[in-house]
Amino acid sequence: MKPKHIGKNFTLTSASLAILALSASCSGPNAVTPNGTLERAQGKPAGAPGQETTIQQQVVLGRILRTLRPYESMPSGLHVATRSFMDPRAVGKRLVFISTFGSSGGVVDIYLEADTHQKMVGQIAAPAPEGLATEADGKLYVANSTASNVGNVLVYAPPYSKPPKRTLDDMGYFPNGVAVSRRGVVAVANFCDAPSCSGAGNVVFYRKNSTEPCATVADATNFFVFLNDAFDNRGNLYVTALDPNYNFVIGEVRGGCRATTITPLTTTNMLHEAYAVQVDQWGRIVVINYTGGSGYDVLDVYEPPKNGSLGSPIKDIEVVDGITLPVDYVFSASNGAVYTAEQGGGGVLNSFDFHGGGTPERSIVVGGAPQGVAAYPPLVP
Repeated sequence: MKPKHIGKNFTLTSASLAILALSASCSGPNAVTPNGTLERAQGKPAGAPGQETTIQQQVVLGRILRTLRPYESMPSGLHVATRSFMDPRAVGKRLVFISTFGSSGGVVDIYLEADTHQKMVGQIAAPAPEGLATEADGKLYVANSTASNVGNVLVYAPPYSKPPKRTLDDMGYFPNGVAVSRRGVVAVANFCDAPSCSGAGNVVFYRKNSTEPCATVADATNFFVFLNDAFDNRGNLYVTALDPNYNFVIGEVRGGCRATTITPLTTTNMLHEAYAVQVDQWGRIVVINYTGGSGYDVLDVYEPPKNGSLGSPIKDIEVVDGITLPVDYVFSASNGAVYTAEQGGGGVLNSFDFHGGGTPERSIVVGGAPQGVAAYPPLVP
């Protein structure tokens, strides 16, 4: 699920913001539709009249809705095959997957990592694909946030052209991020509850090869909607989220199927718009930080947390593309590259040097609204 455009004449009041809060009522004048977009009703909004949010809150919420739920006014130009396919010559090779929405549907496009011709070698037709994750054996996990409100995670085995090998029931939520641990535990970061987003999201765990949840953790006080997640080699999960005031926050969940709580992690630097988190090969926590109209984004690299804090970044890597708005990213296991799913420029998959940053080494226009990206083989775990 990633944000939707709010027109110039739309004034966000405290009531319309509250739609995405736990105390919201989906029957109020401003409502979240089943596909997650805001609709402006006729008449006065519910709640205290004349009480409006700050400009900053309006901008943040508008961008989040525009990025996380692009079911309407989606970019055109996305190619959707009549059925899923995969070039047999690409099976087992190093791959990059990107999930995308377009006016004609949702897909997961597959590219050879080393291919300079930018030719798609496969495509999976999925109703509403969001975050992606891979396993060492090649299985692909697709967080699927359907417009029919039946959220789930689809598990595909190579060559990805057949129906899902397994489906994880998401228990009435809109899944946004998905991650797989070294031991095969699956963690799903749920944006909010379905169908109206009237309740906060959570994180749900599944044992290896199981379709039923083994643990569910939530903390509506500190974590309102969940965006993306990533495991480290020890099975600790890191999540990016928004708190009830729409500030970007990071959390840590320990224990996998034994997890009961989410620990908020502080940072000394500001998280402007931290949509995605990954763990690098040295166990460092890396958050992509969208900086707005500056023309570049920053990969904030942190040492593992101590006493509930990530502290200051030990390194900031600038990735310059002039497009901005990366909703997800992933590390390559083979060449030290960073692949970003960018919603600017008509939808772009960019490749950067992780150590040097700078301008993209390669860009592929995908013709839709990117949602998630994954690489095979995975770098971590």
